Amino acid sequence: MACARVVAPTIESPACREQLETACREVAKAVTVLVEVCNEASDNHVLKGDLMAAAKAVSISLSDL
Repeated sequence: MACARVVAPTIESPACREQLETACREVAKAVTVLVEVCNEASDNHVLKGDLMAAAKAVSISLSDL
């Protein structure tokens, strides 16, 4: 609840909202690059599956923002 009280006024500000959206796009790009690099570096299907699940969770969290 305390987090909502701190973040809510920030999200209402157009400038802060734009910065937050930009940061989310940058995180999404970083996750994409990480997945690409790891897919090239390893043949371990279990690790790749775990990585894809984590990347999907990040993508869902970013979308929820």
